[in-house]
Amino acid sequence: MSTRDHNDGKDGIVCTFYSYKGGVGRSMALANVAALLAGDGYKVLIVDWDLEAPGLHKYFTTYLDEEADEYRSLVDAQGVVDWIHAFKHGKDVDWRSYTTPIGFPGLLGSLDIIKAGASGAQYALKLGEINWIDLFVREKGGLGPYFEKVRSEWMESYDFVLIDSRTGVSDAGGICTVVFPDLLLVFFTSNEQSIQGCVSVVEMARDRRQEWPAERGQLIALPVLTRDEVNAEYLQSSQWRDYVARVMKRFYDDWLPRAVDASEALRRLYVPYQAYWAFGERMPVVERPEDMRDPASLSAAYRRLATLIGSRLDWESLEVAVDASEMQRLRGHLDLLETTVRERDEKISQEEQQITDLTGKTSRQKKKTRKLKRRTVLLGMGGSAGAMAFGAIGYYLGL
Repeated sequence: MSTRDHNDGKDGIVCTFYSYKGGVGRSMALANVAALLAGDGYKVLIVDWDLEAPGLHKYFTTYLDEEADEYRSLVDAQGVVDWIHAFKHGKDVDWRSYTTPIGFPGLLGSLDIIKAGASGAQYALKLGEINWIDLFVREKGGLGPYFEKVRSEWMESYDFVLIDSRTGVSDAGGICTVVFPDLLLVFFTSNEQSIQGCVSVVEMARDRRQEWPAERGQLIALPVLTRDEVNAEYLQSSQWRDYVARVMKRFYDDWLPRAVDASEALRRLYVPYQAYWAFGERMPVVERPEDMRDPASLSAAYRRLATLIGSRLDWESLEVAVDASEMQRLRGHLDLLETTVRERDEKISQEEQQITDLTGKTSRQKKKTRKLKRRTVLLGMGGSAGAMAFGAIGYYLGL
């Protein structure tokens, strides 16, 4: 694919990557999705608006030569805090002055970044001087109209703008979830705080969007379950997916075809946990692009997410764009897990009955039975494509 000419009649879209809690892999997902979209030929801008915990650029400096000009340019670049600080002091600022190109080889499109800001002691001082409320309520030249102008220019200049948002509920997070996005990706793990926090923020962002002076369509939310342990704990993973499908059904219904429900979407659109990638700022799609052929891999999960965003949430395009054999392997992978867990439960049920039948024996035998009952071992059996299945050894009674 050649570099996409943006003047094809379509405006770009702004996507905010948000999570209510930290540690869900939000920034890592953004970096990998951005690289994939730029690799597909799109013009992509990424913005690090996680101002209290910056560092999105480190996912890219990891793969640049420290002696190269591209590395030093990226490390030394100014960013959002410097930009807004200059705006605060009445300077005529242009967001383009704070963009830095990321020169990854092999990109058919382009990838630019606006960092959180220049590193050093001045960063914290500048951030501390920014009062978002004051900047929004200025009678003349406030942030509201200014950000509308910036957003329009982003959409004219890029196919996709991906914003890394602050977690929780904050002024900066409100800018990322209310002011800028067309699409709000909410990343969460399988716990109540993470899920309900995201639901509350989406609803709050939608309510505030209706009060925003500029006319906008409805804010679309794309839920993304992360750090999923379906390979290690299938039953618990399934229970939590069912819960997510219920509480976030209305978000899925806004963009899924009628024939596809939230449960089906969750079977395909999730980010698995893989310990190998948990160390450092790593990009599986850069280091191991061949893993995208394995539907259970992290690279394949990012590929599916990037394909869906690139198609502007056209689920049918996801089916077509992602290799049919990959989707079939993914379905087969999950079906295998379900089958093996069901077989394991049936075997455990039979063995529990055997234990019950032993209760009439001597106290020594009873003690031995209780001890052996606790000896349950689950084995993960690796497949050639990296898919994992459960197998239960069960309870041993004869030693």
